Amino acid sequence: MLRVLSCVLAVWLGAVCRADLPPAFSDLTLEAAAKQVEGTDKLVLIKFTADWCMPCKAMDQTTWRDEKVVAWVKEHGVAIQVDVDKEPKVSQKYQVSAMPTMVMLRGGNEIARKTGYMDAARTMQWMEGAASGKGEEGPKVDKESRDMQARFRTARELSMSGKPDEATEEFAWLWEHMLEFEPAMVGVRGSFMAGDMQKLAARHAPAKAAFTKLRDAAAEKLKQGTPDSEVRDDWVVLNEIIGDEDATLAWFDSVKGKPDDAKAVDRVSFRLVWLLVARERLADVALLFPYPLEEVRSDYAMSAEMAKRQSKLPDFLDEQTKQSILDQPWEAFREKVAVLYTGYLAAGKDEIAGQILGEARKLYDKPRLVTGVIGFVVEKGQARPAMLAILDEAEKAGADVKELRAQLEAALAEKK
Repeated sequence: MLRVLSCVLAVWLGAVCRADLPPAFSDLTLEAAAKQVEGTDKLVLIKFTADWCMPCKAMDQTTWRDEKVVAWVKEHGVAIQVDVDKEPKVSQKYQVSAMPTMVMLRGGNEIARKTGYMDAARTMQWMEGAASGKGEEGPKVDKESRDMQARFRTARELSMSGKPDEATEEFAWLWEHMLEFEPAMVGVRGSFMAGDMQKLAARHAPAKAAFTKLRDAAAEKLKQGTPDSEVRDDWVVLNEIIGDEDATLAWFDSVKGKPDDAKAVDRVSFRLVWLLVARERLADVALLFPYPLEEVRSDYAMSAEMAKRQSKLPDFLDEQTKQSILDQPWEAFREKVAVLYTGYLAAGKDEIAGQILGEARKLYDKPRLVTGVIGFVVEKGQARPAMLAILDEAEKAGADVKELRAQLEAALAEKK
């Protein structure tokens, strides 16, 4: 009861009540924190976080509970947490693109920032240096270095440290030259680095312009008839980076179903599938994956391997967080099965769709698989009467399907 009353009072005073807040942080909003230190030389420390950020949770369990860290924060000002998903305007204002990001303010002005996990000792070093004006000089590019991993880390740090122009230049160089020196980083280039470039392009117009030039250069090579399939891959990824997925879909529409282009489509199918889902073009999913049972088996094997790698987790994580991490590979499997199943239904191939779900249940016979798939089907307007019996089986296995059954029955009634 006391906690409830304190939460009500906190909200009234301009705070955001959090029962699990580490002791280094106040429940104040950014506006209230700024008012608290107004007219003084004290600091406001903002930690940008998210529920899904594992390094954030790790710091909450360790760093922000350290006695020295807590004492330093209380002496020098006030620290608050901002959830980027719940307060997007604040994260956009400070151009936060990765979590955790710590931003230090004095007099309302940013004087330092740091991104990534830090233990207590490293955090103390950073806070003391930043507060005294003797902080780190920030990341610098060693243009003579041929260590592509190091240069990639530097590019990310530049982007996260409020140096978008330098980050743009380095990312563009890495895109063109990374594989010359470290071919094994092809996967990193097309995933993690591409994701960082996409975030940078979304908030910094010169970055989008620079990356568009890279895309246009790849398009020119394709126009000249280059046989290099990797150029097509690059073109598709760069379209995603600059937000021009329409170009990718236009190409897909021009080649789908053509045997001569099947390999090119297959190489980028893992990117196209989610684009098709986003654009409500589920029937085309069947064209992407002509051998869906093999796809199910492959995805299951991948999820099983990922689950095996994640089986040993740090002790400082709470049980809820551990379970969330352990469930991630199987959530990915459920999502892919749902898309395949619904795609084949949308294409009018109900028999094959039934085989897809049947194969998935042989490999991963969990009620959550069934409810996840049926829920997606209902959402996408592909309900079938036979799904009622499938839900009955899931209910017998212990799943709570009452609400989902009602949604399915309503969807079926609308079809009559």
